[in-house]
Amino acid sequence: MSGYEEKITSTDPKTRVFKQDTPSEGEFHGSAPCTSLPRPLPQSLPCTPDLLPPKKGQVKDVIGRVLEKSIENSLRRSLTEGTYLGKEIFYLGNAWPGGSNQTDGETEILKALAPDIFSRVRACPIIWIFELGAGDSTKMSILLDLFELKGIKCYYCRVDINEELLKKNVRQLNKKYTYVECSGLLGTFEHGLAMAAAQAGKKVITSLGSTLLNLDNSQALKNLRGSCRDNNMVIIGHQGPEAMTGRDGEELHRASYHTKEYDEFIRGALRTGNEALGKEVFNAGEWEIGCAITPKGPWSHDFIFYHQGEERFRAFSSKKFNEQEVSDMFKMVGAPSPEIHRHSKTAMRIYVVDCLRE
Repeated sequence: MSGYEEKITSTDPKTRVFKQDTPSEGEFHGSAPCTSLPRPLPQSLPCTPDLLPPKKGQVKDVIGRVLEKSIENSLRRSLTEGTYLGKEIFYLGNAWPGGSNQTDGETEILKALAPDIFSRVRACPIIWIFELGAGDSTKMSILLDLFELKGIKCYYCRVDINEELLKKNVRQLNKKYTYVECSGLLGTFEHGLAMAAAQAGKKVITSLGSTLLNLDNSQALKNLRGSCRDNNMVIIGHQGPEAMTGRDGEELHRASYHTKEYDEFIRGALRTGNEALGKEVFNAGEWEIGCAITPKGPWSHDFIFYHQGEERFRAFSSKKFNEQEVSDMFKMVGAPSPEIHRHSKTAMRIYVVDCLRE
């Protein structure tokens, strides 16, 4: 392992943390070939022609068994060809660990930003809020609470692939709100954006926790293009690289990616993998989990899965784009320049684009 730092941080299976200072241009960090760059699963999943929105309290399944089969196929390719393993397998049966400094930063920004967002959309006759990504809607409740407080009706639809958690979230929200009609869409981001595009009224497309842009460039731009259309307002949370490259970067890196809760989240995907394959392929005695950091172009963190000491595949890539890189993405999809709201301590930003303003 020459050129790397190594630290055993947990067991069952073992987790090894690797860090290298300078990546080879155009390549992943470490020994993974360029063919292991992310190939996002949703590109292979057709969007449903059924674009009727779910009713209040309903979780509408628009993906069925297609996702599970695609995850199985993707996992088999990773095991045999070393291709990058998409994030869907991690989210399918596991709760997002939460509690990161990203959450703290976004929460502080949203507390200040939500009243302005509310004032800009409250007069619209029909208001839809689509939130893309895993979670329990705690942060978005800062905005939803304002609609409830002022007695203004809006529709909130959470888009996720974890059926159990999505149903629980929708059930809890509808106990809390009267004027906010909450529902869920069991599907990919593409399904959510297609459904949003088919609805009348003002659409607020939100994705927090550095989720929407945390894919390879082509899929990130596709998601962004699908969000920035018509009269949509787009709200995207994304953490900048200085969170991990500053004075406290090493500490923040471990606090973000190598906690007990995050380790359980990552290892939960291996259990999901065993279920998908119908046999125990991943076991504690033969598999280890490491990570690699690429410090620029953009900053990224990848988990590496080793079988009997040899790298087999990489997965769950996390990217930290700076403000200029994110602004360039909006420009590339023909969207207006974003408003940027910052939380300096955590390097979190919330980017807001109102497609009617330019």
